[in-house]
Amino acid sequence: MHRIFLFSLCFVLLLAGCSTTPATTSTTTAPPTEILPSATPRNRMLPTWTPAPTLTPKPTPTPQPTSTPIIIIEPDSFLYNNQNVGISAGLLLDRPTSSTLAKPANLVSMLYDPLIWSLNTAYADPYMGYSVTHNTNYGCKLEPSVESSTEGYQVEKYNRPLGATTFDITRLSQAGVLVFTDYCTGESQDATCYRMTPGTDHEACTTDSEAVLATYQLITNPFFGNQATSANKWLCQDQTGTEGLCLVSYSIPVNALAFTENGDGWIAGDDGILFHLANQVWSEVTSPSTHPIYDLSFSSPTDGWAVGAGAQVLHWDGITWTEVLPFHGPGEGPGGSTQVLYAVDASSAKDAWMVGYITGIDGKISPYALHWDGTDLVEVSAFPECNCGLNAVLILGKDNVLVAGGSDLGGVTLQWDGSRWSSTLASGADNLYALSQFADGTIWSAGIEVARDQSDTRGTLFKWEGTSWQRYALPPLTGGIYALSIPPSGQIILGGDFTALGSNLAWEPITTSIAGYGWIVDIEIDSQGTVWALTHSGNLFRLEISP
Repeated sequence: MHRIFLFSLCFVLLLAGCSTTPATTSTTTAPPTEILPSATPRNRMLPTWTPAPTLTPKPTPTPQPTSTPIIIIEPDSFLYNNQNVGISAGLLLDRPTSSTLAKPANLVSMLYDPLIWSLNTAYADPYMGYSVTHNTNYGCKLEPSVESSTEGYQVEKYNRPLGATTFDITRLSQAGVLVFTDYCTGESQDATCYRMTPGTDHEACTTDSEAVLATYQLITNPFFGNQATSANKWLCQDQTGTEGLCLVSYSIPVNALAFTENGDGWIAGDDGILFHLANQVWSEVTSPSTHPIYDLSFSSPTDGWAVGAGAQVLHWDGITWTEVLPFHGPGEGPGGSTQVLYAVDASSAKDAWMVGYITGIDGKISPYALHWDGTDLVEVSAFPECNCGLNAVLILGKDNVLVAGGSDLGGVTLQWDGSRWSSTLASGADNLYALSQFADGTIWSAGIEVARDQSDTRGTLFKWEGTSWQRYALPPLTGGIYALSIPPSGQIILGGDFTALGSNLAWEPITTSIAGYGWIVDIEIDSQGTVWALTHSGNLFRLEISP
């Protein structure tokens, strides 16, 4: 479910309007450079370790990374139920505003009511932060700030406790009208200031802002310093438990992982490479492709699909992989276009969707979708006008398909109802790479956000609320999220450039004994509920969570 890093890197930065190429991922406006198959020999030294039997995966397309994943337990635990005030609260988690460290020793934690506030991006140099914007009081917002000049303002200073914290409060007015109020607390690297801009109703904005500030806590950052003692681990072991032996592909980068209901497993990657887990052993199988494969999906052990570069499509019938659509090189698509397919989801032998994008000769990026109806593979077009590409697809039901990607306006999702596409932006993301649905119908999406000046990146996580995407704050860790999966236990598991585990509004690191493995490209779950993560470098990790 995942493209190679160079593709993603270009795709992100070009849409962000930058000619430089820092190691990040996001949306794009220019075609990626096609990567031809490498001449690297395929090392057939295949390990004989084996994971437990597995079930049909929930496809969770993902893409191009930059360096390592995130894990979240109990999705609804991120909406804290406060029985005392009768609200559900979202979590705002951020660096202290005076901190000069990417990973400070302490973090600011506050709760807010998502019925009143929306989580947004704030730019408090030198890093991106979070702000909250009032849903009904226009112009009312609470955002991290640094001290600024009071010249030209009427100044009122005092201090008083809000909740368990005493704040130094500075009210600045002009002509008797409140312009903003600063709330500051803490010292040195922990010193933090938040600025309230009052909006159209000054009193209501003050009341609602101070209700958020009253929940302020300074908590220890679990990602600061040595994390080796974390009880949550990505285990790299062979079947005998020998640590450090978990490579499936020794020389060819891989992009996608899938399991079938009979316990078989599949891995696909660059140069068209395919690995099959059967009878507890991984082995390379004959592939009709020599080009990168980015995603896999199986509706049964005898019905599987693989998609990749050049919009190539492969099909598995239980015995053999065959080519359904051939590879098209750059400029060989209709009208001189360049095509790519990044994601596939198969729900039955008569229903499979494949998505990606087309780059026209004018450089414009357009969504690209194919549908298998059991007889024919048909292009489904009529997308809303956009300069956007697709990275993920999720079949929700008959004539109900959700796709996600990035555009020049940011992260975007589109939904097919059997006759037309409708679109929704995900504010706070530049590109969405993963989709997943929990058993209760809850839909989650994840991706990456890139700073306006390209100096910072961070992961983004969203939950669908029926008409819009609700954003969730993540720890201040650099990089994006490229994989998302939800086991029956209700955990949300994310993977990408960093790794963490969250439960009940608390976050913990997940460690591994393998250094420099790059990034996680896919996360899937087997029939016994075991969570497996695939790295682009060919490692297959098993998740062990502390009790």
